[in-house]
Amino acid sequence: MLKKQCDFLSHSDIQAIHNTSMKLLANEGIHFPEDEALEIFKKHGIKTDGQTVYLTEEQVMDATKSVPQQFTIQARNPEKNIIVGDGVPVFAPGYGAPFLIDSVQGKRAPTLEDYHNLVKLAHAL
Repeated sequence: MLKKQCDFLSHSDIQAIHNTSMKLLANEGIHFPEDEALEIFKKHGIKTDGQTVYLTEEQVMDATKSVPQQFTIQARNPEKNIIVGDGVPVFAPGYGAPFLIDSVQGKRAPTLEDYHNLVKLAHAL
């Protein structure tokens, strides 16, 4: 059974995030400390400076064309595999945040209860 897709952001919000992300990738770049990764970028004509890679929007969008429409994250128990993509939202929390900000205490270290609440939220979505 598919769950209802959540709309947290408007189209203009998504476009603003995209535009800002593209500016950051082009102007600030991304640090890649792995020589093998840097060589792959250079081989494909991507601008590098030391361990920093600079990507244009065109390069990013061209690269997304080679991404499969969906893929499977394999679990130890195949019944728990997760299919990602093809328009189906997936909410799967990782191990938690290094810190969080709440309206009462401000910035603080997370607790086990915070993690439990995160898992409950992800399962509800």
